[in-house]
Amino acid sequence: MHSLHSVPSYWLKVLLVRLKQRRGLMQARMEGIWRATGDAVVFLDSHIEASPAWLEPLLARLSENPSRLLVPSIDSVGAEDLVFRYGRGLSVLSFSWNLGQRPMPGSNDPDTTRPVRSTVMPGGLFAADRRWFLKLGGYDPEMRLYGGEEMEISFRTWMCGGGVEHVPCSHVGHIFRTPEYWQGQVYVVPSEEIARNKRRAAAVWMDSYQRFVNISMQPAGDLGNLEPRKELRKRLKCKSFKWFLKSVATEVVVPPILRLSGMVVNADRGQCLDTLGGSHGGEMGMYQCHGQHGAQAFALDAEGFMRIPVQSYELCVTPDQAGKVVIMVCHRAQKWVWDAKPGHLVSLKSSACLQSSNQGTLKVSACRKDALNQRWSWLAS
Repeated sequence: MHSLHSVPSYWLKVLLVRLKQRRGLMQARMEGIWRATGDAVVFLDSHIEASPAWLEPLLARLSENPSRLLVPSIDSVGAEDLVFRYGRGLSVLSFSWNLGQRPMPGSNDPDTTRPVRSTVMPGGLFAADRRWFLKLGGYDPEMRLYGGEEMEISFRTWMCGGGVEHVPCSHVGHIFRTPEYWQGQVYVVPSEEIARNKRRAAAVWMDSYQRFVNISMQPAGDLGNLEPRKELRKRLKCKSFKWFLKSVATEVVVPPILRLSGMVVNADRGQCLDTLGGSHGGEMGMYQCHGQHGAQAFALDAEGFMRIPVQSYELCVTPDQAGKVVIMVCHRAQKWVWDAKPGHLVSLKSSACLQSSNQGTLKVSACRKDALNQRWSWLAS
């Protein structure tokens, strides 16, 4: 395989632009759109295969409504055999409260050729009217590398007078990496940069709801200058995030009012409550406090449910029938009472206290006022 240093003369419509330094996906794409001259722009990843007649449905819909940001059916191309497999990728998407993508069922419309609105887009593959996209602000110039840009663009498009749609008649195949060969990233993308991008999107567009994002995600330091994007939002007279949740993202469950949130630290071991990477049915435990939120971030709501933000607040910490502390869907979980003076987390059902052991395991046991292994503190994050 040879590097492409120049464009062959017979590629009359191709302009090859080389940047002098690495500036990340978003800035590279903006360099492209600034040089484009057509009415429509289409962004694609490098590891894709466009199917026959993939472009026409996108352009046809854009001609009908240029304020729509359009996403094709993103099918799968096998990493082993490069076989194009229709219907095994991404289409309509929603989001979680740590700003991850959540696949959603498609439309119930019997006419499966019609565009379907999508709460967010997947990020890498989409078409837009060039003038409209630039009017809405393009990519956030303060975001770095990649990650979180799909949320920022989706929120902004919906809230500022446009919309995101999945166009089912357009098919583009995408090679999804498999863990058999790829561990982590192909090239270094610090997790703090992705967290910074997502927190930045939340700070500009999510109003008071950004709290739910910030609790679940790792700290990200300085978010950069937010004022230009806030001014853009004001100039475009964009709607509130509350409007977005009620009118567009109706499938997203908004967490209830939170009384306490942060890390939960045990006085005896000096370690933090931790999901240990588990999900529904997994057993909770203790781990050295790391301050990165994620598996060590918890939120006690006004009803007494101890919710797990990294699980989009839908899973909770609860004792099981044997007294072990496990992860369970919140509507089946037991409620807790926080008794601040002794630092006890008390199961409302059994009146037993959350207790750590020397092995780092957890259980509920009869409350003892002076027991250090039953004494907890909430460290706000």
